[in-house]
Amino acid sequence: MVEAAENQEGSLEEAAIARFGPLRGAERRLLRALPKGEPAYCGPDEKDDVAASENDPEHADEWGEEREVRVALFRWLCIDPAARALVSAEGIRLSGVRFDDRLTLSFMTLPFPLRAAACYFPNGLALEGMTLPALTLTRCWIGPLKPPAAAEPAVQASYLHVQGSLSLASTRIVGEVRLFGAEVGRTFSCEGASLKNAGARALQCELAKIGGAVHLRNSFISEGEVRLFGAVVAGSLVCDQASFKNTGALALHAEGAKIGGAVLLRNGFAADGEIRLFGAVVGANLECDHASFTNPGAFALNAVGVKISGSVYLRSGFSAVGEVCLVRGEVSGNLDLSGASLENVDGIALRCEGVRIGGSVLLRNDFTSEGEVQLFGAVVSGNLECDRGSFKNAGALALNVEGAKIGATVLLRNGFTADGEVRLYGAVVGANLECDRASFKNTGERALNCETTKIGGFLSLRRGSVAEGQVRLLGAQIGHLVAIGRCGPCCG
Repeated sequence: MVEAAENQEGSLEEAAIARFGPLRGAERRLLRALPKGEPAYCGPDEKDDVAASENDPEHADEWGEEREVRVALFRWLCIDPAARALVSAEGIRLSGVRFDDRLTLSFMTLPFPLRAAACYFPNGLALEGMTLPALTLTRCWIGPLKPPAAAEPAVQASYLHVQGSLSLASTRIVGEVRLFGAEVGRTFSCEGASLKNAGARALQCELAKIGGAVHLRNSFISEGEVRLFGAVVAGSLVCDQASFKNTGALALHAEGAKIGGAVLLRNGFAADGEIRLFGAVVGANLECDHASFTNPGAFALNAVGVKISGSVYLRSGFSAVGEVCLVRGEVSGNLDLSGASLENVDGIALRCEGVRIGGSVLLRNDFTSEGEVQLFGAVVSGNLECDRGSFKNAGALALNVEGAKIGATVLLRNGFTADGEVRLYGAVVGANLECDRASFKNTGERALNCETTKIGGFLSLRRGSVAEGQVRLLGAQIGHLVAIGRCGPCCG
């Protein structure tokens, strides 16, 4: 077996010399490694920090010609039947290589995987319509070492078909990664990757089909739009500890996407620009705990018409500057914003008009909003809980639950404060409306508006509740008890 591999190694190297002339050091190492199924290490051994730095493709402009592989030779390995037959089933594995031109492998079908680590692709890759078992680019650099990006995509891989996994882990890319209509059989991973294409699309996965999860996490950075419009992802979309920046535009665009698992934008996730999940279908939870969404004066989170089979968690340090919108959305579990901070001054901070919630809506435990919280016409199977929540929209609507149907109890207690009108006009509450130890402030206007509200249980405004403004009960229908303590004028 060893002798056979050595013979193949010799024949592959001899064939390359006959076709391309004298070989460079990296080319010779590659050709000798392929028949053995071994990786071709073309840089110094990473035994210390100095060697590791020398292998960082950020310094590829300092690499000599001995680390360069000609694209023409690489294509020959993939196309020529005799050469390709000498590549082992392990495929092509190389490390520390600089290519001399754009690596163009479009519309090829390869029987073996491609794996590159710490390689430099100065003019990018063209992989359009290519088919192969797996593609892994780890700690590589694609595109120019400094912006601006080239006019053509850094990675042109529309309709790429990867039978297994596709990984761009810890790879830095200057320019667009275009995976329009691509198909990946298993996981698509960009863990720790950096994509820079400011003011344009950084990652284009429109109509892509991913058989596993999509990982854009663990210090993933994008400057430019990440586009998953209409994509189908069998697993979860995981963006924990990631940064998406496209100021004043779309940062993450997953309109109409179908995510079989959860959407996880948590644990240090930060977005500067709109997160759009308009019309998306999510098979599990939408989780955004410990995340920051920033898009002042516009949508911070646009989830109009979203369908969530689990719960929505925007809790525990979640903050949004701009509007959080779930109009006409459907959530099977809870909508939980416990401890969240929403800011959209003089606008709508949380818009849930017509939303349908299978569990409870939780705006409690130090939840704060500056701007209107709107649940107009919402249908909530469980409770609306706002204990220890702060709602601020002075002189306007602070909490708008007009026409909503709450299946259980509405809890505005235990330190609840509102600066602006709390409106439950025409709402239907299946159990109690409890407002003990709460503060309602809308001086000279309606502080708590329960006109024509239907309350199946009791209404309680006791134990230190204060209303600076009118408490209106005109036409209200209350089950069996009204308990009103010391508050402002009660009208009706």
